[in-house]
Amino acid sequence: MFSEEEMLETMHAENVMRQQMAQEQTARNAPVLAQVKAMVTPEVFAQIEEELEESGEVFDFELVAKPAGEPQDNGFLLGDVYVDQSCGMSDDDFTGTVAIPLPDGRYFQFGFSC
Repeated sequence: MFSEEEMLETMHAENVMRQQMAQEQTARNAPVLAQVKAMVTPEVFAQIEEELEESGEVFDFELVAKPAGEPQDNGFLLGDVYVDQSCGMSDDDFTGTVAIPLPDGRYFQFGFSC
């Protein structure tokens, strides 16, 4: 059995690792998001930011030629957003990808987990 001190040390180490992973993911995502921002109007970028915020934990930002998933008519200014989603074991958690159309014909795609 672990002592309370050992458990606290383990929890702290896990938190540090998660924070480091989040910082690394943000560093990888930032250049892609900057590219996307340069391609679209402020109004479209506001929609993208809203989609990112509503998607829970987001990761693996990329620009792709072909989106994953099925089109969702959600009123996005540049066309249908594509969603590829699966449900977790508890039926209230979801993971997948979202692909948002861009003016040059590519898609801004990212992974999500919520």
